[in-house]
Amino acid sequence: MTLLVRDSAGLLRENIEFHLGQGVDFFIITDNLSSDATASIIQEYVRKGVAEASFESSDTYSQGR
Repeated sequence: MTLLVRDSAGLLRENIEFHLGQGVDFFIITDNLSSDATASIIQEYVRKGVAEASFESSDTYSQGR
């Protein structure tokens, strides 16, 4: 499953856990300049081996690329 997130700490863990429970076994998560705890939550799932993270360095929030 792919996710593009920004400042999603309030719902990211719940979203991932829900989808893990539904059978999703891996996430590709792109963080677009979050300023909350989103990045640390993503890293938790990377350490668990169920996610790969990408951290965008620009403010484009462009899903097309």
